[in-house]
Amino acid sequence: MRLPTAYATYCSIRAELAAIIQKACPDLPLNKALISAIEGSIKVADAWALAQILETYKPSTILEVGSFLGFSTRWLLEVGKSWGCRVTAVDPNVRHRIYDSPRRILEQLNARFLGRELEVVTAFVGPPFPEKDLNWRYKAESAANPDFMDDLLQSIPVVGADWGRSFEAAFIDGQHHYDAVMRNYAVCAALVEDSGVLTFHDPVTWPEVAQALSDIEAANAGRRMEILNASQVFSHPCLTREGIRTVDGIGVLYPAVRNPKAA
Repeated sequence: MRLPTAYATYCSIRAELAAIIQKACPDLPLNKALISAIEGSIKVADAWALAQILETYKPSTILEVGSFLGFSTRWLLEVGKSWGCRVTAVDPNVRHRIYDSPRRILEQLNARFLGRELEVVTAFVGPPFPEKDLNWRYKAESAANPDFMDDLLQSIPVVGADWGRSFEAAFIDGQHHYDAVMRNYAVCAALVEDSGVLTFHDPVTWPEVAQALSDIEAANAGRRMEILNASQVFSHPCLTREGIRTVDGIGVLYPAVRNPKAA
């Protein structure tokens, strides 16, 4: 996919997401809802960097950890549709930013892929850390009901290394504290084939993600970790008017063994 085509696709997804939010969330202040959605979603430079990795390895199956409103989910599907890629998006569908149930937006944004190229699973990837992952999201509910958090945790399954599934790639974009990244990685490392590639979001803007990736690289002798910063895309004529130029970065843990699909 050439950059102008990729950017046009990205902008189309962004516009569709904005239209869905405007219609589906009438009780939310529109400007605040849109800002929250864009800030919590993959930015164009990172989307481009991720696309380059996917097009190199052409995974037939991708495990996505943390999907929020489904922007990155849709991006994975759009990039991978030329080779018939399927995505399994795993997210606990808990309150995030100002969205109480991000899943309903995800399902609308990805409606034409649901049940075919897209499988959506409500679960944590690895056991959650309530004090870091959940407590701050539900302060009022927990104050009103001491059992609220226990009930919530019991209602959401946990996907672990023993899930019994196999994938050719993973995109990890769950909680960004160190323990969560390491937890998500451990599960994905067990579920992704040795010839598969593991990608991570936000190592440039989140120090704990960067530290986790450094430790993952140190623990994987013989596997290369690279942090991609695709800020150079903004010098391309097609992006001169792009107003959102944040680069969160893409971490890439390259395969342990040769991937026969690699271009």
